[in-house]
Amino acid sequence: MVYAALTGVILWVSALAGGWFENLATFNHLPEAIAHHPLGRKLGCERMKRLADTVDANLSGWTTSIVLGYLLGFVPVIGKFFGIPLDVRHVTLATGTVALAAASFGKDWFYRGWLIHTAFGIAVTFVLNLGVSFSIAALVAMRAYGVPWHDQLGLMRYTLTAFLKSPPASCSLQRRQGSNPKEPLRRFLILHDQGLRLD
Repeated sequence: MVYAALTGVILWVSALAGGWFENLATFNHLPEAIAHHPLGRKLGCERMKRLADTVDANLSGWTTSIVLGYLLGFVPVIGKFFGIPLDVRHVTLATGTVALAAASFGKDWFYRGWLIHTAFGIAVTFVLNLGVSFSIAALVAMRAYGVPWHDQLGLMRYTLTAFLKSPPASCSLQRRQGSNPKEPLRRFLILHDQGLRLD
């Protein structure tokens, strides 16, 4: 469980690196520089524009994935170097390991109750990975906006309640056409600026 929580911290750090790099690229107008690069005279302006749009849309995800991969690989090595028992427990890696183990053990996997134990372990790993990463990200974001502590607790309680009431809807990436995914946060900040407390 400690390793799963540590992996949640690693997930947050990788997302933070992705956001930082995207901000750096936006501040330095990297997409615009790609779109107007002299190479466009040979490849064509439209191709450079598409490349710029691709970089702009995926740069944060690329950076997050690269940093996450390095952190997941190097944390155990760094822990071993300093004599600290560090390891990572990522839900995706754990699920892949379980699938390989199930293929190796065959029918014994079901008869001896190993499937139930491993499924429970993967569920705990998932909750800790997601919970720790989301909690740190939410606290940092609300602290950056200067949200009072009682409002932070109210928002976290509201989010947890919404997830428990409808987990599929809370985790869904789909949204209505034309809707703004930042609208709930915007409404909360408006309420906060007006001095209203969450119920």
